[in-house]
Amino acid sequence: MLRKVLITLGTLASALAAPLTLRSGTCAGLACGEPFLNLSLPASLPPLPYAYNALDPFIIEDITRLHHDAVANMSTAIQCGNIEEVVRITESLAFNGGGKRGASPSQYPRKLTSLLSLFWRSLAPAASSSSNGTGGLFPTSGALHDHVSTSFGSVEQLSAVMVTAGSGIRGSGWVWAVWDRQSHSLEVITTANQNLPFAWQVPILGIDCFEHAYLLQYKTNRLEYLKSVFAVVNWQEAEARLVAELEGRPWW
Repeated sequence: MLRKVLITLGTLASALAAPLTLRSGTCAGLACGEPFLNLSLPASLPPLPYAYNALDPFIIEDITRLHHDAVANMSTAIQCGNIEEVVRITESLAFNGGGKRGASPSQYPRKLTSLLSLFWRSLAPAASSSSNGTGGLFPTSGALHDHVSTSFGSVEQLSAVMVTAGSGIRGSGWVWAVWDRQSHSLEVITTANQNLPFAWQVPILGIDCFEHAYLLQYKTNRLEYLKSVFAVVNWQEAEARLVAELEGRPWW
């Protein structure tokens, strides 16, 4: 067991692109040795934009907490250079259906944080829920409405295409509605594991198709999860990303 841990930590340290420097200090909630390594990875996590239970009943509180708290702890561990904690959380998420075990350890925290930050902003409390949110409300006019109508006919058809595409992913990954800068149109694509769309494909909406996004609630029924998640899609956020891209402003 000790040999396995040492090999894992050695692999992580050798894979880090950022220079390693020694410093001393503490990290809130996590045990850090003194001195310890500063990995200097850009994996800070913004606050969740709604309460943990705000997406109920479509995404239950336990799933939201699993997502957010695990990555928040990983961000803290990275900031304080706690390699052991980064490895522990990475393997925990992988065990729960989240991570690609063969992925570069230095890339996994960075990608996971970026992807899930985008995912949480893509969701909002449902308009049909007690929160009286905006989730699921598709705009009746504007750039997003017009381009969805041109590319897919309707938001219902776009949702159906994304559900079919996401259900067809082998293993873990993401399904996306992207603005393609080459075709100048909206398209639906999928990516494996933590991979992002290509540089010319601007994410307008991304849906997490890893098992940790739905296993606790929907078991292995990814299809039912994908059908349900559209009740809490933040179409206002998708509209803002598209408009920013069309106007030449940063979409993120």
